[in-house]
Amino acid sequence: SGFHEVLVWEPKSGRLLRRLGHQPQRIAALTWHPQEPWILIAGGEPGRSGELRLVRADSGNLIRAFGTTTDVVLTAAFSPEGNRIAAGGIDNSLSVFQTANGRRENRYAVCADWVMDLAWSSDGRRIALASRDRTARILNAGSGEGTTSFTTHTGAVNALSFGADDAKMYSAGRDRTVWRWSSVDAESRSEEHTSE
Repeated sequence: SGFHEVLVWEPKSGRLLRRLGHQPQRIAALTWHPQEPWILIAGGEPGRSGELRLVRADSGNLIRAFGTTTDVVLTAAFSPEGNRIAAGGIDNSLSVFQTANGRRENRYAVCADWVMDLAWSSDGRRIALASRDRTARILNAGSGEGTTSFTTHTGAVNALSFGADDAKMYSAGRDRTVWRWSSVDAESRSEEHTSE
């Protein structure tokens, strides 16, 4: 991403293919749709507004805007089928939208600090959140009810993902640790430290 634009590169040659302009001032996350040639763009203008946009990958033409927030949207992801979008950011909340019409299904204020990353389970029933409040949480995607909280990190949790069978979670934090833990009860965990 660039300033108000997304840059599309050819991986093999490193050649710039196109610039998709008229985008949010700062872009925090880009996500490809699982079936369509669409890019989901999360970003905004720090301290002023956040934006979530769906654009065509070939032209940058806007397909849909998903409203604005009070500050930058830091992360967004399509559900496995691509029919729903989850997004979170500096406003400490998680929003779930319908891809087809842009309607917001729900907004959940579940974190005490920024939502840094999120991930859908492979069945689309759960959404995991990584937060600057040092927690990782798993929510029911329909009700927003918390099902699991992992509170072992001693710094902001920057990234997470479900394991191959959704039974395990992996989270990485500013405390320079990566944890593996149960997505059901946050137990059976193991820790790996990084050197940097």
